[in-house]
Parts: sequence; C-alpha cells; structure tokens
Amino acid sequence: MNLFGTDSLGEQALNKIAKLALSSQLEAADRLDVNINTAPEKLANGELESLAIEGEGLVIETDLRVQVLEIEMNTISVKPLKALTGKIELTQATEGTARVVLTETDLNRALNSAELRAKINVLDTYLSTEQVTLTVPRKKCQFREDGSVAVEALVELQPSGKTKEVAFTATPKVAPGDRSVLLEDIQYEPGKEMSEELTQAFQDKAEKMLNLRNFEKQGLALRINQLTVEAGKITLLAAADITQFPTL
Repeated sequence: MNLFGTDSLGEQALNKIAKLALSSQLEAADRLDVNINTAPEKLANGELESLAIEGEGLVIETDLRVQVLEIEMNTISVKPLKALTGKIELTQATEGTARVVLTETDLNRALNSAELRAKINVLDTYLSTEQVTLTVPRKKCQFREDGSVAVEALVELQPSGKTKEVAFTATPKVAPGDRSVLLEDIQYEPGKEMSEELTQAFQDKAEKMLNLRNFEKQGLALRINQLTVEAGKITLLAAADITQFPTL
C-alpha cells in the first residue's frame, strides 16, 4: 500500500495548498495556476521534480499589476514532513526562470498612482546642485513596435512652481546589476526638452520605478536576462532566485 501516493496527498494537495498560499500574497488575480510534479518516493524524501506557476492579471498591491507572470523551477529540496502535509518549505535556495509581461496600461496606472508614489517614494527627485525638487505629477508611457518607448510628462520644479511639458522617445535596456530597466538614447520632441541634469534625474528615477524589487514578494528575487518591447507591452525574461515559498 502506498501511503504517499498522488491520489492521497501528493501532487493535487500540494498544488491546491500552494495556490492558496500564493493567492494570499496577492490582492487579485484573473488566473493563477500552480503545477507541481513529483514522484511519491521523491516527495517522501523531500524532493519536488518541478514547480510551475502561471498567472494572468496579477495585482501585487494597489495599482501595481502585471499582465503575465510565469515561474518555472526544477529539482526543489523541501522538508519531507512538511511536504507530506501539503506545505512547501524549502531547505535550500532554488534557481528557476521567470517571464514577466507588463502592459503600458498597467505601467501608466503604476506611474500615476498616488499610493505607490507614497510607498515607493522614487517619483520625486532632489537636485542638490540646483537646490530644487523635481516632481513628475503626470506621466504617460507608450511601448512601440520598433522597440522604443515614448514618454510624455509634466515636470514641476519646486520651490519656483514652474512646470514644463516634456516628451521624448527612448530605448529600454537592462540596467547594470540586471535588477532594473534604464532608458537610453533619449530623443526629445522639439520644444519639449529638459536640461542635461534634469534628464539624468528623470532617468535615475525611472530606473528606480522599473526596479524588479517593486514586483517581488518575500523570498523571490529576479535578475533580468532579456527584455523585449512590442506594441503595448514589455516582456522580461529573468532568472528567479527563490529562498522562501509563501505559506498560509
């Protein structure tokens, strides 16, 4: 008699509990699937052959949404007794792969979110050399088919209160350290330029806003391997380092 067969605890129980645990970390999800594969004897020894997570329309927190999140891991070491009760507790860090798709609609919602602005605190810039504060109260991004991104923004300088409409195109690239996206090759529209220092400040804050730490949960770290910009969306392929699986 197989006490640890997949018909009893096994894969189905693990899938169900893992999905519930992941769901508890999200504010909402259009679709979330978890697929764990393992043989009964491997489960009893604390080994999962593979784990795949597929999600669509995931709201990580208010106004922070990703269209697609896919994570795949192989050969995962877990605590056997915990696993046999349907709980996943890693005994060592596991590396996998991830695919993240962010639409321009979702990005614009995040960029203009008052709540995220308060939490992340990267949309205001202090320029020490000019003793002014640069704020960007309104911004809009458009992902283009040619791989570029078009940005329109209202920039406000304090304490003078001066405002300026800014518009440019840029090419998104993987930032050093593989943790964020930076904007290169900025080309301004005539009459909507910024100074070199203000441009650098804007680039720095855009890089912080597009840092993957904003999209991660505890126990998960992503490192970008490749990014692709298409009309209306940006796709990131990344290495995923997992040290902790969500628990209920």
